[in-house]
Amino acid sequence: MKNMSIIVRACRNFTERKLREFDLTFGEQIIVMFLSAHDNVNQDTISKTFMIDKGMVAKTLNKLEQKGYIMRRQNPDNKRENIISLTQQGADILIHMNTVLKEWNDILYEGMSEEDIAYVTRLTEKMAENVAKYLD
Repeated sequence: MKNMSIIVRACRNFTERKLREFDLTFGEQIIVMFLSAHDNVNQDTISKTFMIDKGMVAKTLNKLEQKGYIMRRQNPDNKRENIISLTQQGADILIHMNTVLKEWNDILYEGMSEEDIAYVTRLTEKMAENVAKYLD
């Protein structure tokens, strides 16, 4: 666990430093990346996917909306629910985020073979699945 914690903290510091000009926290970066792959989702989907408290997701979404990276619109089928998607500004920042992510992955996987990387990926996916089942 110690090593995973170190990797996550280092990733957080690295990406926040590299994306400082865009005023994005690590939590905001994660949600922007998620929305780039899953547009038009609701707050509950984000909360469940990342196992984050709904209140924390709401605060993060408020900040992203104020910064112009996302927009929320009322779900016509459920007036109590908002549909969240990236704005053009949010989509534009993905170019920078993907560059930073590639740079981070190059650092993280330096000296590892493709087989090693695939193995680590499979292990961490299984670990995430295990934790998700336990927390449900």
